[in-house]
Amino acid sequence: MSTKVSIVQITDDSNLFNAIYECINLLGTENIKNAKSILLKPNCILDKAKAATDPEIIRNTIKIIQKIKEGQDYSIYIGDSPGLRSKRSRKIFENLGIMEVIEETRIIYEEFDGGRPPLHIQIPDGIRLKETKIAPIIQEVDLIVNLPRLKTHMLTVYTGAIKNYWGIQPGGTKPKNHMKGTSTESFSQVIADLYSILVNKSQLIIMGGDGMEGRGPSSGKMRKLDLVIGGTDPVAVDAVALAIVGHNAIEKVPHIRICAERNLGIANLENIEIVGKTLPEVKLTKPFHLPGRGRAWAGHLFAPLIYRYTKKIPRLHRKKCIKCGNCEKICPGEAITLTPYPSFNRKHCINCLCCVETCPSDALRVSNAGIWGMLGMR
Repeated sequence: MSTKVSIVQITDDSNLFNAIYECINLLGTENIKNAKSILLKPNCILDKAKAATDPEIIRNTIKIIQKIKEGQDYSIYIGDSPGLRSKRSRKIFENLGIMEVIEETRIIYEEFDGGRPPLHIQIPDGIRLKETKIAPIIQEVDLIVNLPRLKTHMLTVYTGAIKNYWGIQPGGTKPKNHMKGTSTESFSQVIADLYSILVNKSQLIIMGGDGMEGRGPSSGKMRKLDLVIGGTDPVAVDAVALAIVGHNAIEKVPHIRICAERNLGIANLENIEIVGKTLPEVKLTKPFHLPGRGRAWAGHLFAPLIYRYTKKIPRLHRKKCIKCGNCEKICPGEAITLTPYPSFNRKHCINCLCCVETCPSDALRVSNAGIWGMLGMR
């Protein structure tokens, strides 16, 4: 079994349309030609431009689909459910400039939060996630065009094509399901469970724009990539993307390894046909900095103590805090209260770091629990 991933260089901003077009053509356009209904799924966790899919990637992808579909009867939709339950995607799309793209290209905006009633889905083969709710459009369309940004992630190490599907779950479903996995490994099983409902769905992944390293997925450092990476298997696209930024997906990212082990996609580079640019041509000389993971010590004799010392917890930089309440609203364990600054109940905290992820002012940072964690006090 093999799959194909395309890599195309972006020479300048004016070349973006051609780069995405070539990326798609290298894969073949049959899935677009055969689809009467297409959903674009960007990554819009919150209204930070560097944390979201670049609107120009969205605009040019739409124009290419419209060019390929010229003369046909079809519909293009776009939708996402952001990280914050209090903010619907329309507001975030407006702040990011995506609504302007939607109006310009005349595609259909689909509200995932507060729109049509969500669809209740059973996951019979789920290990940790046995059921969930998703936006109904996910099952209705013929093709999903997944538009992630390549980023690191403080809980899952990396977020790309597979993790972008977390946003198909509306509103409070996401924090509820976060409680199903409270460590990197267990939450990675939850991610794989969710993706398993889409594995037979026709997909096209277009990953482009700058990447993020370090304290991703929202507060990391941006790195210039000047690449478009495409494929029809999100596991393979993520594996190639990680190889480009200097890391082995199977060794470093549990949810990619788990998806491959469960035959939900291909992560072994030997079974991936790379077309366009070759890996040696585009691989970064300086690898992306990945967030630390205390859980990597799991096999050590003193693993419980080491884990409690190195586990990642949120810490407040009060001078940066704007008291917006995002952290309190997003917390799946209801471990945060505003008094008026965020106060943490460590016994309820599951270390998912959603609060850090959605903080608009970078007032929440990640640090080791330290000696107090070893003593069970954090």
